[in-house]
Amino acid sequence: MVSGYPAYEIDTRGQIFSYKSGKKKQLKPTLDSKQRYYAITLCSQSGNHKKFLIHRLVALAFIPNPNDYGEVNHIDGNPQNNNVENLEWCDRKHNLAESYKTMSPVRNKNASRLYKGDEYIGDFESISAAIRYAKEKFKIVSVSSLHKYLQYGDIRVIPEKQGRKHVAKRVETRTQNKGILILEGEGITIKRNTVKEIADDVYRLTGRRYPPRSLCADYNGGYKIAHRFSLKRVYEENYVGET
Repeated sequence: MVSGYPAYEIDTRGQIFSYKSGKKKQLKPTLDSKQRYYAITLCSQSGNHKKFLIHRLVALAFIPNPNDYGEVNHIDGNPQNNNVENLEWCDRKHNLAESYKTMSPVRNKNASRLYKGDEYIGDFESISAAIRYAKEKFKIVSVSSLHKYLQYGDIRVIPEKQGRKHVAKRVETRTQNKGILILEGEGITIKRNTVKEIADDVYRLTGRRYPPRSLCADYNGGYKIAHRFSLKRVYEENYVGET
């Protein structure tokens, strides 16, 4: 029986049966709003209707949960395989990690890499997936900066596709207080503690003086100067290989 709903029965394959009419009748599930999981609506003895995810009903009925975990993972990565042998209780962190591994390529809007300082954390199928993982792993309270600038402190998301033209161009004003200004080019990573240090580099290399405020940063970490002067190119020509 389904706990709290004595007129219904569930088996180890996730099939739901109703006895409300006095006869055993198999109910047909529907997909949830995200078209990902099978769900079923049950009616209580008091007449109240409630929708349940079938994989949770199977887990509640047949799988012990001694650690009192709150989530159910599909072991084979197929969210519609609700056989009891394919389900396990888990915590949020484990469930997120498993979902990233099995995410369909169709949902891959922009594959991204996650970094903490110089440390490579991992590859993710999308910007959002990288941000969700960073929030859980590093206990970030607010991820608005990551969504808007793809950077929070020394945590950075580097997308594969460089197409977010609307992202604000003032990343350095938010990061310089952290002392982590970073320029990335072809095989190059340059660190400078302040925007002024970058301006001093440009003056030393080119003889041209730009006020620090004229510096801006594109969203993927490549710093640029106004008047179509590419700081990224200057660094690539003079500092290739420096770390």
